Amino acid sequence: VYEAPYVLPETGPNPVEEPSDMRRRILGSAATVAAAAVSLASLETLSSGTVESLGSNYSLLSLAPSAHLIWPVVLLWAVAGAAYSWAPSQRSAMRQRAVGNWFALACVGNVLWMLSAVNDWLFPAFGFAAASCWFLYTSVRELNLNTARTTRERMFTDAPVSLMTGFSMVVLASAFMNMLQSWGAGGAGIWIATLLVPALGYGATSLSMTERGRIIMAIGFGWGMFWLLVPRVLGTNNSIWIAILAGMAGFVVLLATENRRYQIHHAEHRAARGKPTDFS
Repeated sequence: VYEAPYVLPETGPNPVEEPSDMRRRILGSAATVAAAAVSLASLETLSSGTVESLGSNYSLLSLAPSAHLIWPVVLLWAVAGAAYSWAPSQRSAMRQRAVGNWFALACVGNVLWMLSAVNDWLFPAFGFAAASCWFLYTSVRELNLNTARTTRERMFTDAPVSLMTGFSMVVLASAFMNMLQSWGAGGAGIWIATLLVPALGYGATSLSMTERGRIIMAIGFGWGMFWLLVPRVLGTNNSIWIAILAGMAGFVVLLATENRRYQIHHAEHRAARGKPTDFS
């Protein structure tokens, strides 16, 4: 008997719609639209490197400014997800109830991070990045308890949460190191970064391997790791060790997540044909 290594989707009907469902949809829609608008308005500043702390060589974990070009993709996808929450099948769905408010708060946190980052307010930027990551972690945890029932749910609810989570983890690490650099703690930066990058990779792997394997999250994390690696090789504040660790972390997360997806897919196909799924 095949036992899926994740919570199986609910097959029963949605509960009766309540007034809180309407409030949740309005809050989610407003938060995602505002976040998308702010990301588009601040994109040039974020991706140009004109702000000192957003430059690629400010600290050992500074991202190349081009990394932030992903924000409009993330947040416009989130807007599409908010629009999908108004569909009849989603208005009172348990998974929408579980994740809607948390994801809206994560979008608000990212808006505040952007506003802080473009104004070079490094301590608030770190605080808002940390808050956003916590809300995103909670969102992923709730999605793991309410597995997607259809491909549309996976693409319009899980995918934007996953993509934002993967990239936001890298942004949080960068914001932390930038804050330390502004406080004059750059001398210990190499040691902190050397520990932080593998820890970040471990955390990303643990999250991306939940449910059936969240490859979109791994892609978001890998994007951030790539734009962390490039300045460590080509920039003035370079470090071959941080570059190697960043490359390995991004690669391992992608490989481990895809491996989980393959194993589950293969096992389910074998179970459907009545074949054993224990390969030991």
